[in-house]
Amino acid sequence: MIQVIVFYTLKEAFTGLFAEAFKTSASLVHKEDGCLQYALFVSPYTATSFCLIEKWQSQAALDQHLNTKNLSDFRVQSEPWFAERPIIEIKSIAHERIA
Repeated sequence: MIQVIVFYTLKEAFTGLFAEAFKTSASLVHKEDGCLQYALFVSPYTATSFCLIEKWQSQAALDQHLNTKNLSDFRVQSEPWFAERPIIEIKSIAHERIA
């Protein structure tokens, strides 16, 4: 399993647009083969900070997602909304601890 965590800092004027555009994009991502989780969270401390958590069955599933038109379009649309470049962490998970 592959986990991707993306930290976004947006310009204040674009937080609403970002959240709405994400909802539209996420509805398509959830239907992609190998998508286990794709969820966006807003920081409880600042409304301009978001965290995207993704889980994919495999690197191949993630690679396929990264090459979709949906993601490409979302990147182009949202690029001017960022106050700084997103921070991306990618990790391979051998197993998950179940509580």
